Amino acid sequence: MSLSSEDATPVVAAEGDAVSPVAERDGVERPLGALSDVEVIATVELGRAQLLVRDILKLRHGAVIELEKLVGQPADLLVNTMPFAKGEVIVVNGRFGFRITKFVSPSGA
Repeated sequence: MSLSSEDATPVVAAEGDAVSPVAERDGVERPLGALSDVEVIATVELGRAQLLVRDILKLRHGAVIELEKLVGQPADLLVNTMPFAKGEVIVVNGRFGFRITKFVSPSGA
């Protein structure tokens, strides 16, 4: 079974809102819990840099790549390469974490 973008029911919640446990299409409720075991790739994008191949080949252990974002600027959370939320990078028990401050709409607006 394949789904087109017309079949998808976008679910976007504002901060603190609960996401509905069911999606409705054609008058039929489908539990979203069925998707709870689907694996996705979540990426926190701290910034980007554009480098020439010759500069990449010069990189060594300990090299620093300067990113375009400044300290304290929001970071983006991508789910399967699609923008999902904005937030901030935090440290929790010596590990990096991500605190969501705002969900973004599927259209990116």
